[in-house]
Amino acid sequence: MRRFLNSIRPRSWNGSSFLRVGIHVRAGDILTPFHLLYGFTVPGSSYFIQAARRLVANLTVPVQFVVATDNLAWTRRNVALEEVFGDRSNRSNVSVVYSERNGAAFDMALLSSCDTLILSTGSYGWWAAWLANKTTLYYRNWPRPGSFLSTAFTREDYFPPRWIGIGNESDLTTNMPMRRISRYDRKCCGESRRKI
Repeated sequence: MRRFLNSIRPRSWNGSSFLRVGIHVRAGDILTPFHLLYGFTVPGSSYFIQAARRLVANLTVPVQFVVATDNLAWTRRNVALEEVFGDRSNRSNVSVVYSERNGAAFDMALLSSCDTLILSTGSYGWWAAWLANKTTLYYRNWPRPGSFLSTAFTREDYFPPRWIGIGNESDLTTNMPMRRISRYDRKCCGESRRKI
């Protein structure tokens, strides 16, 4: 872990302090019609940009965003922090790197070693933030209101009061082809028999 963290630190930052922000993006298995119908939500780029800008707004030290995800291609396309902050060569005080080809355990250790975390949705990022026990920004529009998951969920029990909920419904990513939901899906999700 230490070797990886040292390898992603920009050379120009050697000897200076900086803030390392872990970003977890869950966008693999929950981008299916079943999971979306059940109540999972996937925040889009506006949420991640809002969270990142909020963190760097008043800082005087460099910031490194370390992104861990279960869907790297989707994350590069839809989160795209490099477009907001520029890549390492264009801006000396912000760095964006991705954890690529590392296992889930490595990414968990990586995220939990960061100074601050930005989470999408799901329990994997939640556990990384819990283990880090640092400032955490989470997507507050999870689960989807009115869904089966929202009826089985108590927000106050899930999100610690020190975590910061941001984002709104316009941040949601739902631009995926939807199929007809099966009777099994409707029964499991507690939804009515409507066609999607």
